[in-house]
Amino acid sequence: APLAAWEPLQAAMRRGHELGNHTATHRFMGQLSEAEQREELSLCHAWMVEHGAIPASFCLPYGSHNAMTADLISDQGYPVGLTTRAGFVTSATDRRLCPRIGVSYSDGVAGLWYKLTVKAWIKGYRA
Repeated sequence: APLAAWEPLQAAMRRGHELGNHTATHRFMGQLSEAEQREELSLCHAWMVEHGAIPASFCLPYGSHNAMTADLISDQGYPVGLTTRAGFVTSATDRRLCPRIGVSYSDGVAGLWYKLTVKAWIKGYRA
């Protein structure tokens, strides 16, 4: 079942949000061949462009990837890819396989501030 209808997504784009590529069928990329991964990326990209989106990033379904995935993300023109691994981006991070900082509505402003500053400081990251 669709997780989002196209109309609200288009409204989000009009407000300045980027809709990133997330594959055509939401399969585990790490379990796919090079050709299958390429097809997942290109089919979704083509569909999004056809519907007015200009995806500039790629989000790995389930965070799944293998040795080929980062290069395929680059080959499709995406400078940024996101995994589901928790963490901070550093100068050593492969920008095609970035970790994330989980933020939810219940975090509020204080929780977001904590995650981006205090937690980063505790873990030894510097802005």
